[in-house]
Amino acid sequence: FYSKCNVGLCLSEREGQMFASIEYLLCGLPIVSTNSVGGRDVFFDPRYVRIVQSDSDSISKAVDEMSQLQLDPYLIRQETIKKIMEHRERLKDCLADYGASVHMPWRPGSHGAVTFRHFREVEHSVRSKQTTV
Repeated sequence: FYSKCNVGLCLSEREGQMFASIEYLLCGLPIVSTNSVGGRDVFFDPRYVRIVQSDSDSISKAVDEMSQLQLDPYLIRQETIKKIMEHRERLKDCLADYGASVHMPWRPGSHGAVTFRHFREVEHSVRSKQTTV
């Protein structure tokens, strides 16, 4: 279905990672997004994403603009994959650094609530690292 679209829309004001946004990008679709809280902008790039006000005129104009640009879907996909790989490396490095300084009080393989106790600290560390892509 995505291949029949010209633009992916990300219009919610608040959500988690919004997996649809990354699906759009990996399918080579440019995106029109409104301002949001939740993390969907992590892999956005101004070359193929427009973040606009949440009114119908702004959204409509941005959709028209992105449709007319006729962007290369393979470029969008490749650039997104580069960002994902860099993000994974930052996460891996942060987890290694953080793990070395934290005593894990649970047995390996357990999935208790304590497993995710330090998630916010790791998330902040990954997001604050310098990006190159």
